[in-house]
Amino acid sequence: SVSALKKEIQKATKGLSDAKCRLLARDQIGKLQGQISQVQMEELGLEMYIWSTSNDERVRDSHREMEGLLCRWDDANVYSEDGGKTWVDRPNGAVRMHPGQDIQCRCMAIAYFPELDEILS
Repeated sequence: SVSALKKEIQKATKGLSDAKCRLLARDQIGKLQGQISQVQMEELGLEMYIWSTSNDERVRDSHREMEGLLCRWDDANVYSEDGGKTWVDRPNGAVRMHPGQDIQCRCMAIAYFPELDEILS
């Protein structure tokens, strides 16, 4: 949990403020959650995901640019608007990382199943 990790950070880093330790703990838990999502999806053979923000006023502009876009795990610089048939560079100003990798990122990767697009089309 964030609070347990915060306590461990406080023990290991004497002199850091409570707020800084909490920020570090939240950041690292978010990064871990993002990495777990990526590994789980890749183990299932999913090569793509849909970027999802928290959709609130705290979302950074560079992350808002990615909302709803289809992305691929092997290249954080591109996105697709046609179900993964073609890939283009991410918009100028858009984050060039995967969800959870940026500092204090609350974004998530939503599993993308290309087979569902075929069924629903």
